[in-house]
Amino acid sequence: LLLLSILNGFMSSRKYILVNIFSSILILIVSVALVFFFGLYGALLNCVVSQTIVIFVTLWFVRKEGWFPFLFKKIKLKQQVFRKLGAFSAMAFTSALLFPITQIIIRSSIIEKISLQSAGIWEGMNRFSGMYLMVVTTSISTYYLPRLSGIKENRGLRVEIFKTAK
Repeated sequence: LLLLSILNGFMSSRKYILVNIFSSILILIVSVALVFFFGLYGALLNCVVSQTIVIFVTLWFVRKEGWFPFLFKKIKLKQQVFRKLGAFSAMAFTSALLFPITQIIIRSSIIEKISLQSAGIWEGMNRFSGMYLMVVTTSISTYYLPRLSGIKENRGLRVEIFKTAK
């Protein structure tokens, strides 16, 4: 995720998209093979293997980028920067932990108070909503945010934001 974010930050959207396409294709092939040959155990194994595939595909695509060797040099963080990153990490960890717990509580409440079928409908709509929101957020993070970060003057930034709002 760090390497993909850096790639996206340097506005290498072509490589970013290629990494995602190749990762998805390889994960699909490996997933089908693992489930076909090992059943449920293969499906569980795929949860670990798929992330490993993403790492290796990403490393393959970014190995010749100019910024890549600098990632492995020793970086000294100032205490103030470390505190800010720590606060952000705590926020991200809390939301990553609370979101699934909240989903489980809501689903359990729907099952208990309404029905199992209603919980299934709620889950389906929730996933559908997540998928179309993912399309929007992916567009924003891969195109719009790098475009905004490339604008240097305030007037240009205002013009771009208003143009997008229209």
